[in-house]
Amino acid sequence: QSRQIKRTDGKLDLNSDFDLKPPSQVISENEATMKQMELQGSITGQRFELHTLGATISAYRSFLLQSDPNPYVRTRGGFSEWIVGQEPSQTKSLMDQEYNIKNLDTLYLQFSESIKQPSFEGDMNGLTTIENRRQLFHDLDLSIYEMGQPLASSSLMASKAEHFLDLLNQLNELGSRDPDVVSDITPLLSEVMRADWKYNVLQDIPLFHQLYSVHMNLLPPITDRNHINRLRQFKKHILQLTQWVKEKNMHTHLHEIEFDINDIKGYLQDFLAQLQRMAKDPVYASHEGKITLIQDTAQQLLEYRYMFCHFFHHLRQNEIDEKSLRNQFLFVDQYFETIENKLDEIVE
Repeated sequence: QSRQIKRTDGKLDLNSDFDLKPPSQVISENEATMKQMELQGSITGQRFELHTLGATISAYRSFLLQSDPNPYVRTRGGFSEWIVGQEPSQTKSLMDQEYNIKNLDTLYLQFSESIKQPSFEGDMNGLTTIENRRQLFHDLDLSIYEMGQPLASSSLMASKAEHFLDLLNQLNELGSRDPDVVSDITPLLSEVMRADWKYNVLQDIPLFHQLYSVHMNLLPPITDRNHINRLRQFKKHILQLTQWVKEKNMHTHLHEIEFDINDIKGYLQDFLAQLQRMAKDPVYASHEGKITLIQDTAQQLLEYRYMFCHFFHHLRQNEIDEKSLRNQFLFVDQYFETIENKLDEIVE
């Protein structure tokens, strides 16, 4: 109906136009409001528990610092005076937990603010149109292209990387209502690490690790046993190599390093061969099957690439042995690039 209620000589005139919402629309809006209020209440309760946990950890850490047999902080009359020794090892882990709690609380706050936003296409910190979203992705692609220039210096790469992460943060992956934003970010993170292969400046930026962590926890877990086994083997070999690098005795483990490198090559070859077999499998011949194959493989590739980039970041270029080890691992970048090219072929 479209009528407007007017009062004429004490009577209601129902012959004029006015707008009435259908009952179903009113009910759906009320349900949405109630769900939003319930979610906000849940977030508030979880933030309160988080603050309580943070305060407890902080108080316990202060107690340990003041009561340690080899005190980190000298106290007199119950008041802290000055630092007199090394911080106990157990309190360092508590400090890391305090930082993690603060970061988690920031994510809770951002998520809460996102829920309060009206439901429109853009809902990305002021980007309210599809055109602005497309422009943002265009800027992200352009930033990756600029980072991939061969003559870019380390300082320029760091500047471009920070710009890229600022743009990526505007997508608000955690609080976005766009159902495709998670799958769109996976290739972006992989491509930017590919462009950053020479300097690995992304590893020095805390925002990168935060965005990566949020993204990986939003993705569904991978149950492929081959992937789980490869991931375990990669971690084992990287941990062993990292230990030898720290001890600066790589020259005494040359044969073991060669065996580790050959094992890693074998697992990467297995990853590529598995993708090639699955691409020919009739199960993945349909459009939906191809999308599933591409998304699962891209997620695995992203996880491997992050792990190896983190390892390469700790290999110093001014150390001959470490630089030589990095050069021996150039095949990793080549395998990753080949797998990306294969994914592009599947898309076509």
